[in-house]
Amino acid sequence: MKPKEKSSKIIFKCPYFEVEEKKLVYPNGYKHDYYVENGNDFVVVICEKDDKILMVKQYRVPLEGVALEFPAGGIKDEEDKDTAAKRELEEETGYAVDKLKFLGSVKPLIARSSVTGHVYHAKITDEEPKELNLDPSELGLESVWVHKKYIQHMIKTSDTLDSITVSSWVFFRERS
Repeated sequence: MKPKEKSSKIIFKCPYFEVEEKKLVYPNGYKHDYYVENGNDFVVVICEKDDKILMVKQYRVPLEGVALEFPAGGIKDEEDKDTAAKRELEEETGYAVDKLKFLGSVKPLIARSSVTGHVYHAKITDEEPKELNLDPSELGLESVWVHKKYIQHMIKTSDTLDSITVSSWVFFRERS
């Protein structure tokens, strides 16, 4: 049952997200403080060329290691998601695309976050990528072409536990 919201306030804010505290009262009288992460939505782009998929290797602080992911990034204020997808792909991989196919949206942490990810598919036709335009925190990011079977292997063997990569792959397999 939906609780009644008695109050709401931002208790933490940084350049990437904010944390909102909500004072809730449930129909049975139970009072509960709930915390929600709010931030900009993001885009994920799955790029295909022959039987390979373009991915990026990137150091992730919470993991304390390198993750293999699809090119992705935040949607800037006043930017539409299609434009953000093209921008992020070109920034992180050097590849530019004209056409994108929207595959779906995902809520990666539905119990704690209002953020939504929008997943796209693109076919790469450029032979050579352009120069990367990375954010300062993306230093060392490397794009790699991975065979589709390897992604299935990673999922089956738990070599990747990134929920965005796994859910985006499901969209790609079922909707592209």
